[in-house]
Amino acid sequence: MPDGTESESRKLLRRLRDLMAEEAAGQERLDKIVHLTADSMGTEVCSIYLFRDVETLELCATEGLKAEAVHQTRMRIGEGLVGRVARAA
Repeated sequence: MPDGTESESRKLLRRLRDLMAEEAAGQERLDKIVHLTADSMGTEVCSIYLFRDVETLELCATEGLKAEAVHQTRMRIGEGLVGRVARAA
C-alpha cells in the first residue's frame, strides 16, 4: 500500500475514532459517519444499512441518496449489491 494511501486511511480512522467519542445521539452520529467517510474517500454516495432482523436491512444514514429514503428503504438479505454483500459477510 503506498504511503499516501496508508496515511489517508489512518487519518480517516483517527477522525472516526474522535467522532465516536463525541456526545451525540445515534442518528446524528450515523449522519456524521457517512458524511466524514464520503468526504474522506471523495465519493458522492455513502450509506449505512443496519439489520432490522435476520433477513432485513434498513437504510439508516446516507450521504448522496435522498434523505427521505432513510428509515423508509428496506431490502432482504441477498437483494441488490448491499444485500448480497450482507449475505456473504
